[in-house]
Amino acid sequence: KISLDELQGSSFTLSNLGGDAVRIMSVNLTSAAFRTYLEVPFDLQPRAAIQVPIFGGLPAGAVGNFSGRMEIRLRNLPDPLAPESETHKPRERTVGVSLVGKVSSRSAAVSPAVINFGNNILGAPANRRAFVIENTGETPITRERIVFSASTAAEFGIIGENGQAISQTRTLTSGQSETVFVTFNCTSVGEKRGQVSVALPAISSTRLVDLMGVCATEAVSKLVIEPARVTFGVSVVGRPRTEK
Repeated sequence: KISLDELQGSSFTLSNLGGDAVRIMSVNLTSAAFRTYLEVPFDLQPRAAIQVPIFGGLPAGAVGNFSGRMEIRLRNLPDPLAPESETHKPRERTVGVSLVGKVSSRSAAVSPAVINFGNNILGAPANRRAFVIENTGETPITRERIVFSASTAAEFGIIGENGQAISQTRTLTSGQSETVFVTFNCTSVGEKRGQVSVALPAISSTRLVDLMGVCATEAVSKLVIEPARVTFGVSVVGRPRTEK
């Protein structure tokens, strides 16, 4: 029994343990999910062995399990000089090997897609917000470069979990996530924008996180009057006024 995973090829050993040469007449695969490049017919001498390559897969975009069987039809070739007997008569038979494989799904999520730092005071301690990279598929994936776009404002920075530097690559198993922190440190007044890209070659994708924030010299005030309406009721001429 041979197991194939993630469209990788495998092989098995076909050995002739008998005393007669064997002619491999044909090879049949019971499932279109598998293929081999074994050329037949050919002869396999006594005590000889060969490696038989086998490849498996599903149509593009499909995931799941697949299975089949390789059946090999062969004929023994008795020595013509040996005395004829039941064990030395030419005869055909079929041997087989079971094949199983699986194509696992690969997917990832990066959230949120937008980080808004709002209004920040010039010279105040840096603000910090996070985004999360999660492996939402069934098989491990490798996250590669996390970088800013060329137009990203200098006020933005990036650090990893626990305040450490971001590693060049990181492998995430199924369900595992990585938290990345973006910092915002105002050094000049105005609206600031940027973008972070996360390279995920395992799923042929680059995910983007948009960044924005405002730097001001002082906090933006918000004056609120409550209640919005004051009612004095009915007034009678000659009586003192009621203050509200």
